[in-house]
Amino acid sequence: ATKITVAPSDTEMIVGDTTVLRCAASYDPSLDITFIWTVDSYIINFYTDFEHYELLM
Repeated sequence: ATKITVAPSDTEMIVGDTTVLRCAASYDPSLDITFIWTVDSYIINFYTDFEHYELLM
């Protein structure tokens, strides 16, 4: 079964500062896994919103 092993916490930040949110999951490796990040119900697209968000892996 898929399980979130490291969940991001609610975070307040100051405009212009950098914040890192961590997330990890355990899952069946025969399946694909996708993390979907949102802010205020807006799905973050790391390719088009790169001026504001960065995906670190």
